[in-house]
Amino acid sequence: MNRFLKDNILWLSLLGLALLVVVSAYIFRPEYPNYQTDIKQSLNLILNQSKQLSAKDIAGKQIIDIRSFDVFAQGHPQNAVNIPVRQLLGKESQEWIGKLTENGKEAILCGDNELQATGPWLLLQQLGYQNILLFKGGISNSGELVDTDLASSETTVIDITALRSNSEVIQSPAQPEVKKKPEAVIPVRKVASSGGGC
Repeated sequence: MNRFLKDNILWLSLLGLALLVVVSAYIFRPEYPNYQTDIKQSLNLILNQSKQLSAKDIAGKQIIDIRSFDVFAQGHPQNAVNIPVRQLLGKESQEWIGKLTENGKEAILCGDNELQATGPWLLLQQLGYQNILLFKGGISNSGELVDTDLASSETTVIDITALRSNSEVIQSPAQPEVKKKPEAVIPVRKVASSGGGC
């Protein structure tokens, strides 16, 4: 047995190291978020106009600016808190948002425009933060909240009735198959070229 260990010490060491890496990766794996909504509820959130506010409706609500630190420093709305998107699911951010929820306060998520804030807002909604609302607009270069041009008159044009139903997609009736008559193929001989260029 000692001969076996001496001859294979390198391979056994590598095997032990690989086993240690696998066990360490399992023990120290990242914690994944616990989603509290399903697909249907997420679709309803996107269409829920009461969760989306314009500039005239933000009085008394905490503003969360998800832009980067540098952009936030150049200009931001008064009393806004800066939580960049990359830190939105961080421990400190989650605790702060949790305190807002416990105190019964509502917050508005905003960015350069509505598109920048929609994804993070939907993620927070799926994680159970129902007190976070979406701003239908963006933050101007001077740091003011401005509605998008279409925010006041915009309506959803997505037909989600097919998405909401659990039934299978209805297929159109089968068209009668048209049979073509076989055609004779006549081979054509090409004259060989002598090569050359243009």
